[in-house]
Amino acid sequence: MTEEVTETRTKRVDKLVDEETGVITFRAFDDDGNAMDAATLDPSELSDDVQEKAVIHGLLYKVGNAASNKSGQEAVDAIVKVVEQLKAGNWNVRRQGNTVKMSKEELTEKLSSMTPEAAANAKAALAAIGIVI
Repeated sequence: MTEEVTETRTKRVDKLVDEETGVITFRAFDDDGNAMDAATLDPSELSDDVQEKAVIHGLLYKVGNAASNKSGQEAVDAIVKVVEQLKAGNWNVRRQGNTVKMSKEELTEKLSSMTPEAAANAKAALAAIGIVI
């Protein structure tokens, strides 16, 4: 007899970006899920050399992620598509189809506007599919 085991990932680190200032706040979570501020980073305080390396690092991951889990021509097409999007000035491109994309901040804002019972039900539903808020 085989027993199915479902595991929900526990969030250990979180990164929040202030949209106005660009300052990044890094947080860690304890075993009970309590957030603890770890550090803040203002990219404008970094040297030009470090900023340049960070840009290159980010672009490598952005383009590389587009081709992850793909191979051959499908990977080539994904890479070309993202490079073209970036050159056209678009960081995010909406996918066609039934995909819904929402930032964690948007989701948290929507949950906070709900009644406590409705928010708890929504969080439980999200947790059931592996999305822990």
